[in-house]
Amino acid sequence: MKGTGAKIFDLEGASDKRIRISDVVESLGFGPFQVSMFFLTSAATNFCDGLEIVVLNSISVATAAEFDISPVHRGMLSTMVFLGFCAGCFTSGCTGDGFGRRLPIVTGLGLMSFCSAATGLCDSFSAVVAYRTAMGFFMGLAYTPALAVVSELTPTNSRMLMRVVGHIAFALGAGSAGLLLSTEDPTLQSLAWRRLAMIVAVPPLMWTMFSASLMPESPVFLASTGDRPGALRGFAAMKALNRATNAVIDFAPAHPSTSGDGSPGPLAVCFSRRFRMIIVVATYVLLCANLVKYGHNYAAPQIFPQTSLIPAAWNLTIMQGWSVLTGVATLVASRRLSRASLMTAGLLITSSALLAFVVAASYPTEDASWTAAAWGFYGRNFIQVGADVNFITVVQVAVEGFPTVASATGAGIILGASRLGAAFSPVMFEKLRVVTGSWSSYYELMLAMNIFGVVLMVLFRRSFNGLEGAYEGDRSTESLVLR
Repeated sequence: MKGTGAKIFDLEGASDKRIRISDVVESLGFGPFQVSMFFLTSAATNFCDGLEIVVLNSISVATAAEFDISPVHRGMLSTMVFLGFCAGCFTSGCTGDGFGRRLPIVTGLGLMSFCSAATGLCDSFSAVVAYRTAMGFFMGLAYTPALAVVSELTPTNSRMLMRVVGHIAFALGAGSAGLLLSTEDPTLQSLAWRRLAMIVAVPPLMWTMFSASLMPESPVFLASTGDRPGALRGFAAMKALNRATNAVIDFAPAHPSTSGDGSPGPLAVCFSRRFRMIIVVATYVLLCANLVKYGHNYAAPQIFPQTSLIPAAWNLTIMQGWSVLTGVATLVASRRLSRASLMTAGLLITSSALLAFVVAASYPTEDASWTAAAWGFYGRNFIQVGADVNFITVVQVAVEGFPTVASATGAGIILGASRLGAAFSPVMFEKLRVVTGSWSSYYELMLAMNIFGVVLMVLFRRSFNGLEGAYEGDRSTESLVLR
């Protein structure tokens, strides 16, 4: 593929009078092509990630019981999955911007399925950890390019819609996991973890076959690497499938954005003056969301029996229903609010829900008063609501906030670094509970971190101003680095 070792090209700064790449995408509109690409990429990775993550978190208790390991080592089972995910996200930035979007997506889905099935056959704790780490890596390898390809091939006014539907696909995967777990053991204490690991290997395998046979390479990526004939063929396929008969696809040829070997690479673009604070603040906000959501998902099987009369598996399923509603509400709000406003709102919702959950913990489980029920209901459900607002918004910022030549790299940095929160949340929860003797100390720490996130958004809000579509008409890597 021509993307290997290719120089970075300026897609928008050419002197040719023909249409710009961004205008080609806009003129082709939204239609069956984007829907099919979404199904083969973002729907696949999001659904499979939601399914795998919830099941793997939930079977940790049963796995630990079989191998007779300590609570801290039990937390490491989930931690290693997310550490692998972080490594996969960082790697996917290089592979996605260097070799194309298709290769890491298909490879990641296929090997994710293999590692999940292999986990169910392990006869030692170390083998389980190794396969879970590898599975997390391949989840991350597929995740970022899938987000990037959907964003770059979708017209600006439909991108948030596609991001929300991707979020709903994750919730459907997680909800399916909750239903599957409830058929095994609603309390999540005595699950047949080997059989469950084998079952959840099936969906990524099916999607691997679909994507390998049906998914084309992104024409926007091909254009960014100078493969004009390949890009034109891809745009022609988009035009035919979307029936955009009047669309013009003869885009201006790409030219190197700087002379000689001094072309700024994707990392130079991402850490230029224009983008560095976006990376720092967006990573921190998404780090908080990861710590809250995945720490809460890990803790749920252990603390819901103490805080709710509803079985833990059903609580997990109900949480995904709230996640779907959050996606719809965020889509509606995005029509009026900026990305920065949505991020701030997500942090405030999470902070208030964390406070409510900590207050609810002070009531005895058998307390049937309406005040105890209200605090508990708001805390249990809206912790995830606030985190989901930022999962939707910050992930979209990560893929749309950088030029095409650096989009997978920028998204990989933000998603990979922030996923450390998901990686360390189980160990942090277990350590804090051992040290303080109370599970609520983890939620108190999360409350403080989210409040600090609000402060960061207030201080650096200007970095996010006008981010939506800001680089549709200016993707000169040289000008971006010099800003």
